[in-house]
Amino acid sequence: MGVYYGQRYEAVLAAVDYDDIQNIPDFQHEIVTGPGTSFTLTTGAPKNVAALDVSIDGVTQRPGIDYTVTNLAGGTQIAFTSTLEAGEQAVIVYRAIPGASQTLAYTEQFTAVSDDSTPVLGGDLNVNTYGIKSAPSANLKLIPGTGGKVQISDISYPSADGTSGQFLMTDGSGTLTWQTPPGAVGGEANTASNAGTNTDGFGVFKAKSNVNLEFKRLIAGDGIVITSEENLIRIKTPDYTLNKEDRGLLPTDNGDLQVSSSSSDFGFISADTAVNIDPLISTGLDAPTVITNTGHDSRLFIAEQGGKIKVYKGATILSTPFLDISSKLQTVSSSYDERGLLGLAFHPNFNSNGWFFVYYSAPKSGTGIDHESIIAKYTVADPANDDVSGTTEDIIMRFDQPYSNHNGGALAFGSDGFLYIGVGDGGSQGDPDHVAQDNTKLLGKILRINIDLGSSEYGLYSIPTDNPYKDHSTNKEEIFARGFRNPYRISVDQTTGKCWAGDVGQNNIESVKIVGNGENHGWSVKEGSNVYDLNHGIAVATAEGTDVHTFMNAMITPAAEYDHTVGSSIIGGLVYRGSTCTELIGKYVFADWSKSFNTPSGVIYYLKEPVTGVYSITELNPIAINISEFIVGFGEDVNKELYMLTRSGYGPNDTGKVYKFLGQTVV
Repeated sequence: MGVYYGQRYEAVLAAVDYDDIQNIPDFQHEIVTGPGTSFTLTTGAPKNVAALDVSIDGVTQRPGIDYTVTNLAGGTQIAFTSTLEAGEQAVIVYRAIPGASQTLAYTEQFTAVSDDSTPVLGGDLNVNTYGIKSAPSANLKLIPGTGGKVQISDISYPSADGTSGQFLMTDGSGTLTWQTPPGAVGGEANTASNAGTNTDGFGVFKAKSNVNLEFKRLIAGDGIVITSEENLIRIKTPDYTLNKEDRGLLPTDNGDLQVSSSSSDFGFISADTAVNIDPLISTGLDAPTVITNTGHDSRLFIAEQGGKIKVYKGATILSTPFLDISSKLQTVSSSYDERGLLGLAFHPNFNSNGWFFVYYSAPKSGTGIDHESIIAKYTVADPANDDVSGTTEDIIMRFDQPYSNHNGGALAFGSDGFLYIGVGDGGSQGDPDHVAQDNTKLLGKILRINIDLGSSEYGLYSIPTDNPYKDHSTNKEEIFARGFRNPYRISVDQTTGKCWAGDVGQNNIESVKIVGNGENHGWSVKEGSNVYDLNHGIAVATAEGTDVHTFMNAMITPAAEYDHTVGSSIIGGLVYRGSTCTELIGKYVFADWSKSFNTPSGVIYYLKEPVTGVYSITELNPIAINISEFIVGFGEDVNKELYMLTRSGYGPNDTGKVYKFLGQTVV
């Protein structure tokens, strides 16, 4: 006997025959008769156990407890928990049988939506906190019926897709339509819609918050040029290509653009030019630092870090040094060291006065002193003499160095006849003594002195009348410009009078700087164009009686800069004024010590100036020569032709080479 629950339906059964149930519209039934437990359903295949009403002798059975159904796809079995006895009948009523001919009378359907290809709702669908989502990798489509539109919060979207380059525009009343940008063809935006003079209005490219505004790559030959009288942004192809990293441009407080420090590209670096260079001198040099000429003859003079100045004459290095001051120098490390003989310059009137000048590191002891830097003058009785041994030294200037590095050391005569001196911040890291912004100190500066006129105060030199701190009570009068970390190599273009410096960076930025009278080039408040130590900037600004914004906005942005994905330590150069390399005439040629500081792989660059005052960095590729050496400097001969110094390693005894530039090819 089966399990029974609920009340018996004798009254119902007395009035309704089983055949009457079968004839109820939209319902079907069948009867199974015992004995047995499991029976095959022949009328249909229910969706699940709840799609049946089952009773035994008028007693309703509990689905899933008193009976179960299996194999719902076909040949469905109904199994009772208790065996039907012989002659005992079970009535099985189908709520619905799937099929095109079946129509459910119930408003609540037990069929899953996924099993119904055309489900219809009679009212709003409320998904509560849930969403409407598609299967993985499947599109979510909203398809309105014929003549209908997709509406979201009373906003009506177009019923069809637009064309390439179009955008959605609202009419302000909830209707969106596809529109073509004004003046655009093929999706290219044209913003030159403000007709009339430049006072009639302005247009703006603007992105939403947290959305990038991008210039997509142009086809070869195309360019973007945005100019005005005061502001300029220039992006040009194919001459320049973006470097390894993209860096954004950020507006400063005064509206100018500066390079972002958060992610990467400084200007444009390409390799569109190849240069022919010749290894002029491959032996006989130890750690060269300077190569120069007298301005009056064909000799080349090469200074070595260890203290000797050698003469290249008649296609050979003379056996006797022009000058040897090794005994005067601070003892340097046999490995890496930045001290030694660092600078050499001949007076413009050397042929008549016989003067030349050196910058070197000399020993000195004392608290907080590593050594001292000395600028000294030597006089040659006969300027044609190749050996000046025994010549008396006249010390022009000397100052203490707190650390062994960041000594600068470059000497250069300007077109004004004055001697320019590049001095580093004294060393360590981050300018710990804050000297580069301190005008009471010579460190971290470009100095300028009049070597032709002595003075009671300074002895063998005097101060040019237009130096920024001339007659100042506390600031050093020798200062021409401040805010340098280590201007290892400087030069003055005799044609334009511009002073150029390669300023070695701290952790990120290497800078090419054009140095003007009284300028502040930022270090250590800034490294290149990026903020390095804002607190120090605030302190200096306060001490000088100005606000930090005014103070920092007055700092000079480098003419060009690059980060350490490009190189490791800038080596300043000079403006080429020779005639052999025609593509380089008038351009500043410089280098980086090495792409990797510890592996010798120097790189040569020069600056293009596509628009006056706007510079871009271009790599020079030596033809048929792989420079697997460290680059340490540039110089020129009496004809203004270009030479480059390299060395094999760090130490003062590592071998050096001299390369000569022979010509240039645009590729």
